[in-house]
Amino acid sequence: MVTSACNREVGKLLHQRTSERKRRICATDQGCERRKPLGYQWIENVCLQSLFRVSDLFSVLRWITNSYEAEIFLIFANTDFSKGYKGITCFVATKDMGIKIAKKEQKLGIRASSTCMLNFDDLRIPEENIIGGIGQGYKVAIEILIEGRIGIAGQMLGLAQGAFDKAVPYTYERKQFGQPIGHFQGMQFQIAEAAIEIEAARLLTYNAARRKEEGKNFTKEAAMAKFYSSQVAQKVAGSAIEWAGGVGFTREMGIEKFWRDSKIVSIQWSDVQCY
Repeated sequence: MVTSACNREVGKLLHQRTSERKRRICATDQGCERRKPLGYQWIENVCLQSLFRVSDLFSVLRWITNSYEAEIFLIFANTDFSKGYKGITCFVATKDMGIKIAKKEQKLGIRASSTCMLNFDDLRIPEENIIGGIGQGYKVAIEILIEGRIGIAGQMLGLAQGAFDKAVPYTYERKQFGQPIGHFQGMQFQIAEAAIEIEAARLLTYNAARRKEEGKNFTKEAAMAKFYSSQVAQKVAGSAIEWAGGVGFTREMGIEKFWRDSKIVSIQWSDVQCY
């Protein structure tokens, strides 16, 4: 799921910055029986909203990941427009504060993850729900964004590898002109090129992850890994459909799902057209 990378980084953020707030949320009447402790399990029901899409706290918001299931929301709002991005503040809000699901989107891919339009119905967030301090929202968001790119790169790497592994064996079952199409040199060129690109994406992704683990700056490496892996995923998934022929265009083999799921990464976590 696309949300996995987002959830991992949001979970880390909340662990680091909201230990006291976490205890207060768990002490609500809904209790910890319903809301598991803040961590990777609970974070499956936390959604992230891009800081650029909130103009005030009384808005209609679109494209909110995981929002149908979410109980906890991170909201980035500019509390002082005169300061530009330095006026952005990050808040934690719960659905019962006045967040309503307006519409659940029907999407091309990543259908296991909900994406909804939200209404802020007279939403009021107390000051104690601020994460990182007033005006620190941009820093919080960028931390999530940069680290999340490694997760997205890994997701697209796995998607490309999955499409490749699904389609290549079939090229030795599907026959044209009296022999499996995998025996044709032109097909072998395509398969070899895809394998090289997948391996290159893997090395970029692993390098970004290694630098992060070692405490080195990884901003550039994470962006490169996310960008290239997303390109490879779309290319390989599209090629896999073609290698499978007519059956690849149906849902029988499931190859088409790889392609549908690959398209979102050109848009989310920074549009590839904006790099």
